[in-house]
Amino acid sequence: MYKLGALFVSLFVVGISEPLSSLPELILTHEQKIDLDHPVREPSGLVWHPLRQSLFIIGDGGDLQERSRDGKLLRATHLTNGDREGITVDPRNGRLYLACEGAEAIQEIDIDTLKPLRRWSLPRFFLGRGVMARADNEGLEGITFVPDASKPHGGTFFVANQFTGKRNSGEANALFEVEIPLLSDSLGQARILRQIDLVPHDLADICYDAKWQQLLVVSDLENMIIVLGLDGIERQRFALRGRDQEGIAMDDQGHFWIAQDSGGVLRYDFDSSVLDDKP
Repeated sequence: MYKLGALFVSLFVVGISEPLSSLPELILTHEQKIDLDHPVREPSGLVWHPLRQSLFIIGDGGDLQERSRDGKLLRATHLTNGDREGITVDPRNGRLYLACEGAEAIQEIDIDTLKPLRRWSLPRFFLGRGVMARADNEGLEGITFVPDASKPHGGTFFVANQFTGKRNSGEANALFEVEIPLLSDSLGQARILRQIDLVPHDLADICYDAKWQQLLVVSDLENMIIVLGLDGIERQRFALRGRDQEGIAMDDQGHFWIAQDSGGVLRYDFDSSVLDDKP
C-alpha cells in the first residue's frame, strides 16, 4: 500500500491465466438474439438501467440506443467524435457514462436528452508509471459505476484498460478505480485511486454485480469471465460461451446480456446465485 499525500492507493496483481478447458462454464440458457432492426455499428458496451427498466447499448462509432427488455427499440441517437467502448449508469440520477478509447476519457450523458454533458480525461500515468499510452486498439474498453455513500462523490468508477500483449507500449492490462467529482459545481479532475493488474490480456468489459457486491470482467481473447471482490481479490473464473464478447450486463430479472463486436446482442436466462460461490 502506498500513501500519496492524503490519498491511499493499492496495487494488486490478480491471477495467472489457466487453460479454458479447466474452467467451469457460466451457465446461460434460452438464448435470444435481439433483432437490431435499427443497427448499432460494432456494439461495444451495454448496461441495464434500473430506473428506466431498459437496456442501453453503445457502439464503437457512437450509436447509442435504448431498448426494452424484449429488445424493442425505444430511443436512438448518434454521438460524434470519439470511439466509445463501454457504458454504465449512476443509479442515483440515471445519467449514463461512456468510456472513450484513445482519448482515455469518461463522457457524461443526460438521460432525458441523450446529449453529452461533462467529460473528464483520465491520467495517463499512475505512481510514476505510464499506464494509458496513445496506442492503436488499446486503452479503455469497459466501465462500471459502483455506488458508495461513504465516498466523497457517492461512488467511484472502475474502468478496464486493454493491453493486447503485442508490445511494451506503456499500457497496463488492468482495472483502475477512478474518482470523478460528480457532485462538484466545477468540472474538476479525474483521479486514479488504485490499479488492479489482471491476467489474461484483452479485457473487453466490466460490470458491477450489486447483489453480491463484486465485479465481473470479460476477456474476449480468452472467452472468460473473472469475478473479483471490490477489494481486488479474485473469487472465481468461468468460461464464457461464444466469441467477440465486447459488452456484458445483468438485469434485475435474471437475464445476462452479451454485446458482440461482430454485430449482435444476445440475452440469456441466468441464475446469479452461482456468482456467490466464493472460494
